[in-house]
This record gives sequence, C-alpha cells and structure tokens, in this order.
Amino acid sequence: EAESIRCVALGPSADPSLYEVGEEFEEYFGESGAVAIVNGKRTFDLHREAKFQLEKAQYQGPIDEVSCCTMSDSSYYSHRCNPEGRRRNYTVAIFL
Repeated sequence: EAESIRCVALGPSADPSLYEVGEEFEEYFGESGAVAIVNGKRTFDLHREAKFQLEKAQYQGPIDEVSCCTMSDSSYYSHRCNPEGRRRNYTVAIFL
C-alpha cells in the first residue's frame, strides 16, 4: 500500500527520445502522457509512466530519479540495443 512506502527510486532506463514504441502503447499508457510523438516517432517515457502509477496509488513521498540512459550509456545493458545479449541490469533495494 502506498502509505507504507517511504521512498521511491526510479533507476536507469531508456531515454524517452530514444525509446520508440508502437501505437498499441497509446491504448495501454495513453492516460499518463508517457507516450509522445517526437520527430514523427512514437516514444515512451518510463519514468513518467512510473510516476503516474505511483500517483494513482496515492503515493506522496519522495521520488529519486537516476537519469542515466540505458540505450546510450555503455555502462548499462540495453535489450533494445543488443536483443541477443545475455546481460541484464539488476536493481537492489535495501530496506532499513
């Protein structure tokens, strides 16, 4: 439940300007405004969608965002850039 969450961290993800998606995303995620048309291409903002979902769950605490792009920063793995790869990004949460 949202009231029991004290802090949220949104990790590295594809930069919205690079994350091209199909029109079906508008049906599933259109309410959040996370789908946009940029330079004639349909794009998706993962962080915007996550924040929208948190708002719907009535979360009102802090949100820490990591702005690294998994598609352009070679420090991170991107399935979009290397779909045959076996690497993964992992998230670790520590609750104190």
